[in-house]
Formats: sequence, structure tokens, C-alpha cells
Amino acid sequence: MKHLLHAIVLLTALLGLGACQTKQALDTKMEEIAGDYRLQSISDPRRSYLPEMPAAEREAVSAARITRAGKDRTWVFEYTYPIPHPAQGGFQYHRMVQELTWDQSFGCYFFTRLTEEDLQSTGFAPEDISVEIREHGTIVIHNNQTYITCEWTRLNGNAL
Repeated sequence: MKHLLHAIVLLTALLGLGACQTKQALDTKMEEIAGDYRLQSISDPRRSYLPEMPAAEREAVSAARITRAGKDRTWVFEYTYPIPHPAQGGFQYHRMVQELTWDQSFGCYFFTRLTEEDLQSTGFAPEDISVEIREHGTIVIHNNQTYITCEWTRLNGNAL
């Protein structure tokens, strides 16, 4: 009985240590991509829209970042998403905060899928938008409805 109790205590301690190491590994991987990002491109297969935007507008919507947020300190990507406004030309902008994490078993970063609430008033459904991190610290958002792709690049150092 005494050996069983020791085994249970040892197993519990090892599981706790493993959880700490997993949390530390997650934090390390997330810190590698944390920081400030700048919008580098808004384009569709026909043209690039970023050079056409007025400088003040481009500056106002270009900044993004990956940081920790909320009481639970989850990792989030905060950015301004451009929404084409065909009737008036140009874009409207929608502020987004999207959770992301590192998945050790797959060896890559995953963004949570956007919800209908996230996209409220944009005219898009969650399945219209895909988000990924590419090599060299580039975050790419592709809209499957408008075919517009936005790319943000990490400012302070190369990620990944």
C-alpha cells in the first residue's frame, strides 16, 4: 500500500512537471512570433490596393501585433481587417482580435476560426476567411469570397 501511494505521488508530480514543460514550450514558441507587425500588402489576383490608399489611411490601419491578452493571458493577433466597399470604392475597416496558439503535436501555429460575431457587419461568414503564419514572420489572411489577400510582416526581427 505504501509503494502504491508513493507511485501515485510520483506519477502526479511527473504529470505536473510535464504540464509545466509543455506550458513553457508553448510560451517559448509564442514569444518567437510575438511583437509588432505591419501590413505589407492588400491585393487580389488583378491588383495591389495598398499603394492606392491615402498615406494617412494606410498608416492608421497598418499596425498589428501578437501579444497576450485578457485574464487568462491567451495569445492574440490584433489587426485591422480591410473590407472592400464596392459601392463607394476603397475599403472599410474592421478591428479584429483573433486567438492563436502553437500546437506541439503538429509543429505549427493555429489561429482560432473566426465566428459570426467576429465578422458581424462585414458581410462575411467564418468559412470565407483563412489565416496562416508563413515563414519569416508573415501572417496571411485570405478572403475566399473577394479573393483579397492581406499580408502582415513582423517588424522586430525575423520570426520562425
